[in-house]
Amino acid sequence: MTGDGRQRGTGRGRRQRGFTLVELMVALTFSSIIIGMALRVQGPAQRFITDLRTQAYATAELRLAAEWLCHDLAAGRVVSQRGPFFHIEREANVARQYGAWAGTWDLGVAYRLDGDNLLRIDWKTAEAHAVATGLSAFEIEEDAGTWTLHLAIGEGFAGRTLDLVWEE
Repeated sequence: MTGDGRQRGTGRGRRQRGFTLVELMVALTFSSIIIGMALRVQGPAQRFITDLRTQAYATAELRLAAEWLCHDLAAGRVVSQRGPFFHIEREANVARQYGAWAGTWDLGVAYRLDGDNLLRIDWKTAEAHAVATGLSAFEIEEDAGTWTLHLAIGEGFAGRTLDLVWEE
């Protein structure tokens, strides 16, 4: 008690600091709505980013395949398509440079699709390695001396195709 007869610390005459249960519930409801809206926006954005990465990967793999094929085609000529193999015979001076010249001919290199890997096989060294991965098509057409190589990777929005066309 104080000197004037009042009790100290009962809190009846003072307002308590803090939030009421109703205020906390309203704040929690609004916070939940805002977080829910943010998550709804994030999902499609994340899918879009994943699709862009897949497209970039597909484009890079097709470029790798095209670079290897163009390199070998520039140094040789197409001999044939035997089954799944696309065979390129190197020119004599290029074959000599690689140590692959046999005097009158060169075994050359061959390409084929093995699963989703485009393999490059050097017949002289018996080395085979994947020059591109993830491919879904490697098709070869020849029409009156004009060759077309059709390469494809992926499908749908993220899929890519590439056609290499040249005359022998």
